[in-house]
Amino acid sequence: MKDKIKSKKERKSRKEEKINLNEILKDESYKLGTFRRNGRGFGFVNVGEEDEIFISPKLTKNALDGDEVLIRIFDDSEFQDDKHKREGKILQITKHAQDTIVGVYKKSRNFGFVIPDDQAVSGDIYIPKKKSANAKNNQKVVVKIDKYSDGANKAEGTIVEIIGGIDEAGVDMMSLIKEYKLPNEFPENVLAEARAIPQVIDE
Repeated sequence: MKDKIKSKKERKSRKEEKINLNEILKDESYKLGTFRRNGRGFGFVNVGEEDEIFISPKLTKNALDGDEVLIRIFDDSEFQDDKHKREGKILQITKHAQDTIVGVYKKSRNFGFVIPDDQAVSGDIYIPKKKSANAKNNQKVVVKIDKYSDGANKAEGTIVEIIGGIDEAGVDMMSLIKEYKLPNEFPENVLAEARAIPQVIDE
């Protein structure tokens, strides 16, 4: 029995070495879905309306929240967590959901790194000195990701905007605007409507 399970795992491992999406998706144990990451490292992949596959922290391939991923769903013999009905592992990130990250810059002598505001983002982002935009220690910044983490190495990025010091007024609000890509300028017709609203409400 153990030899059969081992042989089955070896066949799947060989199949995953060179991924051809069109071919591999013919097997029902392989699915495409959207990864939702928890701040503690684990996450879930939605592969259907009511079908969520649990992914343990060490099997996420450092995918970010919202990434589109290819997963393999485990059979019963491979389950690692009895709390979840279905488990799997991420084989490939097919599309990244985020190309910029907001966080706090920590400056070192010859390099720096950014600690993301979003706890669902895995790990710090390495910033080479020449890509730091002369940011100062403890400033909130926007980072463009140049290289995504491969698990062995940190993500690497370029600071494209300095929002301000972490204790400066308005920086927290602007950080949220940048993180969620909200408009901080509004069309003139919207502003005109806002100005037309009475400041005093008649009783």
